[in-house]
Amino acid sequence: MLNQQITVLKKELYTYFFTPMAYIFIGILLSVSGIIFMNILQYNASVNMTDFFAAVSKLIFIFCPLLAIRCFAEEKRTGTIELLKTAPLTSLDIVIGKYIGVLSVFTVYVSFLFIFPLVMEFYTDLYWPELLCQFSGLYLLGAAVIGFGMIFSAVTENQVIAGITAIFFTLFLLFLSFLVENNSGILRELFKELTIIIHYNSFVYGLLELKNIIYFVMCIVFSIFVSTRLLEL
Repeated sequence: MLNQQITVLKKELYTYFFTPMAYIFIGILLSVSGIIFMNILQYNASVNMTDFFAAVSKLIFIFCPLLAIRCFAEEKRTGTIELLKTAPLTSLDIVIGKYIGVLSVFTVYVSFLFIFPLVMEFYTDLYWPELLCQFSGLYLLGAAVIGFGMIFSAVTENQVIAGITAIFFTLFLLFLSFLVENNSGILRELFKELTIIIHYNSFVYGLLELKNIIYFVMCIVFSIFVSTRLLEL
């Protein structure tokens, strides 16, 4: 199974990194992240990486689904999905290989983000345990959102439709935070547990809690499971 997944992963990495796709994605995200970082430095008297990670998360909800939508939509459009299905690969092998491929591009972006706190280290002392917690939260958030984008990619061969629906879904996940504020009792607790941004904010404020890690892992597993079942249809 592992060899089959590596085969799919190699194909995905070639598609992303031997075409402008990955570099455009990483370049745009880093540019916007840099603008956010400079604005925070300009309008805050002290270094506040909490504001930076809170702002960057909004980019993840928009750009990560767009990165993931080509996973299956493009294969369906070109007809190569049938070649994958007839190859000695299980649906799970295909999904995991493609998922790790997309996640690899996101990993490069997150790695470059370390430049910002490293630059600030020349001017002030940063609390790195909190920073690592924030980076972990951002990575888990991106991994979960990529998984959701992959689901919508498996539904249709039209990348535009897949992209629009995936973004609307991730924005809906953001909207759930307003339901938490406007409800009480059991409903409030239910929406609180379902709202992705609330679990992410715990990482932003330096709180490394097992329940939040489990939440993101469950989102990833759920996305892989649903994508696999959709691919088998």
